[in-house]
Amino acid sequence: MRSLTLDTFLAESTASPDLVARLVEVGAIVPLPDGRYDARDELVASMANALLDSGIALDDLAWSLDSRRFGLRSLGLLFSEPMSRTTEPYRTIVADLGDFEPIGRVELKGFPMPVALWRQPPAAG
Repeated sequence: MRSLTLDTFLAESTASPDLVARLVEVGAIVPLPDGRYDARDELVASMANALLDSGIALDDLAWSLDSRRFGLRSLGLLFSEPMSRTTEPYRTIVADLGDFEPIGRVELKGFPMPVALWRQPPAAG
């Protein structure tokens, strides 16, 4: 398990100190015995952050978690342990991947627009 200091946890999850404190208060995130945080809890903080960004008030989210009506804690157990996040800009990561070409589009249920499918062309040789 990758454990993080509070500062690293805040940076990687992009959550505010207030949000993390409230998530700890209601038991959605449980600090490790040494005061560090499990990297898998980044998913909990990120999801809570997304819910707040969607217009749900922090007090309402805290109430739903505290009353056990909604459980973010299980999110960290559903996914593999996340790697540390990069500081590289998206365009740099994409450029490092090389050339890709479009091969089609699909309509996915619940997505507002078609999703493009891409593949890396065969290496010239």
